Amino acid sequence: MPSPRNRLAEAQPAQVDVQAEVQPVQVDESMDAEARALFAAGQIAYDAGRFEDALFSLQQAYERSARPALLFNIGMAADRARHDEVAMEAFERFIELQPDHPMIPRVAARLQTLRSQQRTESNEDEPNEDLSLIHISEPTRPRLI
Repeated sequence: MPSPRNRLAEAQPAQVDVQAEVQPVQVDESMDAEARALFAAGQIAYDAGRFEDALFSLQQAYERSARPALLFNIGMAADRARHDEVAMEAFERFIELQPDHPMIPRVAARLQTLRSQQRTESNEDEPNEDLSLIHISEPTRPRLI
């Protein structure tokens, strides 16, 4: 299994919004350079275990370039930071845009795990009818002497 660093290193910045349709776009060299720098910052933060920082940098890189591979990296950083909704959205979009990528089976498996965990957590949030409040008597006040 590749290390997180190797998986992040697979991505290179490109052009498009996460929710937008994929369309050819002229690459602005300054935006591409900025995206590459943000990707590098995200990779450093990810490798250091600073997943919130990595997520922020990778999202910024994607906004400037929109390379689909960045969605995988965003999903990984969000997953590690426990932002499950963000991770699922990024993984779903990655699968949609890169259906033939070699990481798809692993991404699909992780997406399924996240969805399963989400269902389990939402079931835990439902009140259990067997539980009721415990009666607590008023505490005895200490007497002043």
